[in-house]
Amino acid sequence: MKSLNTYKNITTIVITLISILCFSTTSYADDNKKRRAGKMSTPDGFDQVLLYMGTGIFDPNNPEPFPGVTGCNGGFCDGEFFQKEIMKRTDEEIAALEQSAKDYFNTEYGLNVDELVADERIEFKDFTFNPDIQYRLYAKSGTRVPSEGWIIRDGGFHIVVKDPNGIELGGDHIGKTATTNNMMFFGNYNILVTDRYGYPKRELIINYQSSDPALITPDGSLMTFNCEIIHEKWGVGQAYGTYEFIPQDDGRIQANGRNILTFGKLSTVTEYPAFPAHDMHPYGH
Repeated sequence: MKSLNTYKNITTIVITLISILCFSTTSYADDNKKRRAGKMSTPDGFDQVLLYMGTGIFDPNNPEPFPGVTGCNGGFCDGEFFQKEIMKRTDEEIAALEQSAKDYFNTEYGLNVDELVADERIEFKDFTFNPDIQYRLYAKSGTRVPSEGWIIRDGGFHIVVKDPNGIELGGDHIGKTATTNNMMFFGNYNILVTDRYGYPKRELIINYQSSDPALITPDGSLMTFNCEIIHEKWGVGQAYGTYEFIPQDDGRIQANGRNILTFGKLSTVTEYPAFPAHDMHPYGH
């Protein structure tokens, strides 16, 4: 007959094995839960990568697509809604930001905004990006973003070149000419981040300014842009985007936009792993 101590030892071993098994199962479940969470990994060489898309359908003849958003002409509406309702800026703050935009366009492109507006060679105005375009953030490294994305409220100031002969640029663009197919931007992305129940919990704000004049095709069906972006934590980065505008049978327009943002501007990776080799195939093939 086994002693009482023997039974106690066996019991201790069984309890220990069960504890180990439960701990291992819990850890495995936790790992699986993290994998299922759908967090986007951060690409090597970058601190942060984000993907925006704008795929909504808008009516180019509707000047008020959303309560308070007025003066819409296609994708751009009057800027007061963005500045006052979204960014909650005072008149003094808006005036200071407008001057910052003019200073930037002067330093970057050698453009004296006030003189060019007076000569009717450019148009300079504030804008709110049309909400019906449904500009949204769909992926952000290190973060689980819901499948419906997070709404991006986009607005600021822009230049539209009106002179049919174009405008010679200066600043960091000496030797280049801005044409009637060019625009330049200075503004903010205000991203409405929601919790798991879909309620707003904070605003993610990224500033942007055109690194090169945005290019619009003569028929207005395609726009490509390149902007320097700034975030208080991530520093300076780069945004490259494109928008296609597809007419619908009912007169409305389907937007088809993509914008990739990276912090920093360039990858810090200069050498990549030698394995797998570029010409390899999966084992067994």
